Amino acid sequence: MAGIQLFTDNEAVSENWTADVQNIVSAIIQEGTTNLLKYSHANLVEIKFTEYDSTIQVIIKDNGLGMTVKRQGASGVNGMENRVLEAHGKFTIKDKDGVVIIVELPKELIK
Repeated sequence: MAGIQLFTDNEAVSENWTADVQNIVSAIIQEGTTNLLKYSHANLVEIKFTEYDSTIQVIIKDNGLGMTVKRQGASGVNGMENRVLEAHGKFTIKDKDGVVIIVELPKELIK
């Protein structure tokens, strides 16, 4: 990944996740890492998956510059957030010492 060290903790990744959950997690990771490569100037990214009784948590963290573009104009971030909220999940983004994206999704998505 363009000179970036990638660390993953994927012990919680389950083949039992529904296709909807897998698709959302995949899209979040894709958009999050695309933004990372374009804007952050990071040299380290961590992706962590944690599975709880009824939810799945995905954390993407980098050590880059942080959010240098106002969030309202960041269509990729807004797209990630909308996708998660439509699935009745929670989306949190923190901008300190890089960017941390925290996504929580129900294991069984509500339509």
